[in-house]
Amino acid sequence: MSSFLSQVFSSKVFRGSYSDEQPEINFKMEGSKQEKRRLTSLVNRIAHSSEFGRSVLERAADAGFVLSFQLRDATVLGSCCEIKKAVMLNPAYSDDRLVSTLAHEARHAEQFSRGADSEFGKRTLKTEIMYFRAMEADAQAAAAVTTMEMKGNGDGKPWKRLRKETSYVTDPLVHSAEFSEKPRATDALLGAAFKGWYDDAFIKEAYENSYIVSVMDNIMKENKEAENPYSQKESSKAIVYRMCRGVDGCYFKNEPDVLENSKFLDISPTTLAKALQYASIVKKETGKEGDRSVDLLPVRQPLPVNTSVYVGWGTCYDATNDTVRLGMIRKVGKGR
Repeated sequence: MSSFLSQVFSSKVFRGSYSDEQPEINFKMEGSKQEKRRLTSLVNRIAHSSEFGRSVLERAADAGFVLSFQLRDATVLGSCCEIKKAVMLNPAYSDDRLVSTLAHEARHAEQFSRGADSEFGKRTLKTEIMYFRAMEADAQAAAAVTTMEMKGNGDGKPWKRLRKETSYVTDPLVHSAEFSEKPRATDALLGAAFKGWYDDAFIKEAYENSYIVSVMDNIMKENKEAENPYSQKESSKAIVYRMCRGVDGCYFKNEPDVLENSKFLDISPTTLAKALQYASIVKKETGKEGDRSVDLLPVRQPLPVNTSVYVGWGTCYDATNDTVRLGMIRKVGKGR
């Protein structure tokens, strides 16, 4: 059940009235009557105006993910929890802003349905860099292409909002030879938006701080290095074939090693230092050589002094057995 404050932000006072329409996609929804009407409106906006976006929502719904509003904090737009099979949106944001968030988080749900996971510490650092960045880049590419199609079909406000906030992902679409007044999703456009995500050093650093630096700090604090060996390897091809569903199969089928490019692998000096510290402690505690895949990664220039980057992560509660599991809740802040 959503909170009282969550219901307030979706109330008629804040949002006006929503018609009592049936969802075009068979999503299970949770919340008050007004919240379900609002969620239905968001789902139907995508379903009516974006063929690609509709396919993303259909796969999330078919995988059993539940859609709801959840008010966490002012910076969180939405989240996707693989354990609870939940896609959650922040009701405090406008519908025009939440359209792309819904497409983004539903894409994560689709990724999980295709075998992706959010288990930190089991893959080599190089593999984690490729793996979790690809999850984010693909989700943002899906959101960009969805809102692009919607604009071409007359619903342009979600695209305008996304353009303002994530130009690294949307600019490659606008500059593509395949862009038009009424563009349709193509593998080339999805790939261009995906690659654009990696041009944003701020967002790359934010995710490194969250899923590498902070995670390693917590593991070392709890002396659980032996349980988190950072040892499994996956190829670029295996990762993109799991994450990057396009219009005609994997949209990187002609470029399966794309994640091996230096732009896709670079890390910050802070991440390098933390990885070396972790490997040193693993060797000291276990007598075994720790993960040295960090030696293969290029190091980028540090961000300007006093730069603030934010991406949040949370704990996902598994109510089926009343225990807390180390699930991931993806939370994308509203800005840098």
